Amino acid sequence: FAILFSDNSTGAELKIGAELIIQYKRKRIGWENDVFEVLEVSWPPGAESSPHDHATSYGSILVIRGSIFQRVYRKKNKKFLFRAVYKVGEVIRETPDIIHVMGNASQKIPAKTIHVYAPPITKFCVYDFRQKKFWFERAQGLKND
Repeated sequence: FAILFSDNSTGAELKIGAELIIQYKRKRIGWENDVFEVLEVSWPPGAESSPHDHATSYGSILVIRGSIFQRVYRKKNKKFLFRAVYKVGEVIRETPDIIHVMGNASQKIPAKTIHVYAPPITKFCVYDFRQKKFWFERAQGLKND
């Protein structure tokens, strides 16, 4: 169970063994400093993230195409809080005290989101609820070099 980022980090995928579970593309779009960063994420039909947090970062995510689902858990005890689906024009808010899974709510139509994080994400924690494990990952390859 691992999240793999390409060197240019336009893509992320999750593999369990040799089976590809999810795939989505993300890229930085213009703004980045020590205070915030802005990313665009493209979600193919059925794509989703693994359970993760954003360490100390706060986030706002605007759905600009399709629909996005989110499952939210309390970080402190890993307890499920809610599942919601967001449509074009709606904003998802993230705080450091949650773990979440995001993905394309459609199996047929691609989705796209704009993410603003403050401070910029430099590390995050990935969770495997089935095996009750978690580990830290460094956000790699998102810099505009």
